[in-house]
Amino acid sequence: MEYAWLGSNQPGLDEIRVTCHSNIIVGRYGGNVSSGATLTTHKVSLINLLDSENVFTGLEAYFVDLFTSEDFKKACRETTGEASCLIVFQKNQYIWWFSVGDCMALLLHPELARLGQYGLNQRQFYEWIGQVNTFELPVPGYTVGRRQLRPGSNYIVLMTDGVLDSVGQFYQNPANLYSSLVNDRELKENMNFIFEHLHEHKTKDSATMICWTYHNTAKGSIPSDQFNL
Repeated sequence: MEYAWLGSNQPGLDEIRVTCHSNIIVGRYGGNVSSGATLTTHKVSLINLLDSENVFTGLEAYFVDLFTSEDFKKACRETTGEASCLIVFQKNQYIWWFSVGDCMALLLHPELARLGQYGLNQRQFYEWIGQVNTFELPVPGYTVGRRQLRPGSNYIVLMTDGVLDSVGQFYQNPANLYSSLVNDRELKENMNFIFEHLHEHKTKDSATMICWTYHNTAKGSIPSDQFNL
């Protein structure tokens, strides 16, 4: 499945759009008016890596090499403004992520929620890709990680800062996002509910969410003192 949206082409001001693409739900909101093509050129090599056996060890080097390449940095210098970057890859019972800047990836599961664990990464406020570019630094700043999914239904959520920074900042509490997404309703209906909330609370910034579920049938790691429970 391939999907792309550029705010410069479709700003979507005052417009809520939640669409299904295979098993992935994409929500977009351009902001309330009252209040990177570089990757495309590397599509073939990226797909080859995703199909390989060493994908989870090779992804970090792949993207660091790409973002520190002279061609990429030159293209960034010629842009206006900056943006965050969030890349998430899930295959079977494992997930990998790479983030730069103010964006969030969540892994929602009842076992994790009971322990107060929701996020994969953390928002970073002084990292960007663009005219001011994290990857121009001698030591680039970014976040990368890998995690095993829990048994049962896992909700993987990617979102921009516009989801978090509405008036009242309701969704800055990840427990509120969890209860809004993990319930008896359809995922598309839940995402519509979130974006209606953002619009009603006069969110100025555009907001994007991507969410999908994966039912993991593999066993998850548990501590040794629970082996016989």
